[in-house]
Amino acid sequence: MNRYSFQIDTHKTIRIWDSEYPNENGAPFLLQPNFPDATPWASKAQAKNWAEVFIASLVDPESELVAGNSPDTHPAIRPEPQGEYIP
Repeated sequence: MNRYSFQIDTHKTIRIWDSEYPNENGAPFLLQPNFPDATPWASKAQAKNWAEVFIASLVDPESELVAGNSPDTHPAIRPEPQGEYIP
């Protein structure tokens, strides 16, 4: 089962929760009222797609796509890690 769940309200604000590491008082760990660049969601479907891609990129760190910062860059290709990896 996916540990992440999300809800989109009537104002198209996305709330995402992590059931494995819940916040105090059941608060979501992410509250996203629009794209990260502040562009409003064009529709609830657009917000839903962004949330699904965001969660998919958390669930699978090897996934090719990540949530984009704007409508023009969503979804985005996951950037290559920079720097040295030290396990």
